[in-house]
Amino acid sequence: MSTRPALVRLTPVVALAALSAGCVATDPNPRATPQRPLFSLNTQTTAPGTAEVEAGVDYDQFDSTAVPVSFKYGISEGFEAFVGRKVWQRFVLPGKNLRGQSDTLIGSRLRIYQDEQTGSAAGFAAAVSVPNGSTTKGMSSDEYDWFLSAIYDGRFEDGWTWTSFYQVQQLGSTGASRDTAHAVSFETTYNLGGDTDGFAEITGILDRAHSYYPIFAILGVSFAEQPTRVWDVSVQMPINEDAGDPTFRAGVTYNLSRASEKPLHP
Repeated sequence: MSTRPALVRLTPVVALAALSAGCVATDPNPRATPQRPLFSLNTQTTAPGTAEVEAGVDYDQFDSTAVPVSFKYGISEGFEAFVGRKVWQRFVLPGKNLRGQSDTLIGSRLRIYQDEQTGSAAGFAAAVSVPNGSTTKGMSSDEYDWFLSAIYDGRFEDGWTWTSFYQVQQLGSTGASRDTAHAVSFETTYNLGGDTDGFAEITGILDRAHSYYPIFAILGVSFAEQPTRVWDVSVQMPINEDAGDPTFRAGVTYNLSRASEKPLHP
């Protein structure tokens, strides 16, 4: 099995246009449902019959740069499919400067429970990483990896929202090469005023097979320029040595609905 860290989030990158046949958007002015730039996912899925693109740049000044792009499609209320990939990435290793594309992540997310009065919701996500990255440049794991996640959202009385997230990762295809890792995240968001939110997340990963136990925090802000377009800026800060170096991220989530865009607040 290729040795690689288990720091894999279900970042939803290629179109699922075939799913659009026969689907009709139920919301005339859907809102974007950004999942980036966090490790965790929440239960807010893409509006039925609409597609969303998430794209950005990840920058670690010491040894890596990546351009993650994703595509999500709302199949029905509370159910979406996604495809994601780093369309370009660079790693600087001793004596090497690697460039190429990552493996492709394909999966879906399902909300199974929602209480609008309390703000609580629950859901699951499942995905597989297809080893089609730039293998000649060391950008692929060379194996199928599987991910299953449980999600629970809540809301505090003072306006804070939060998400708890657990993910089990089956790294490797079969036999002795198969390793299991676990990840746990807790994220909270608070409205800073108008269309701007601040968010914070802490994540820990347990990967005994590779003796890899990173703990890191993500701090950032997002701005909803339009209901269908949300920008984000964040920094991922390592808490222990396994978590690597600080990573800066910036990007956008854009719902491709043809509905007219209106300001969130008149």
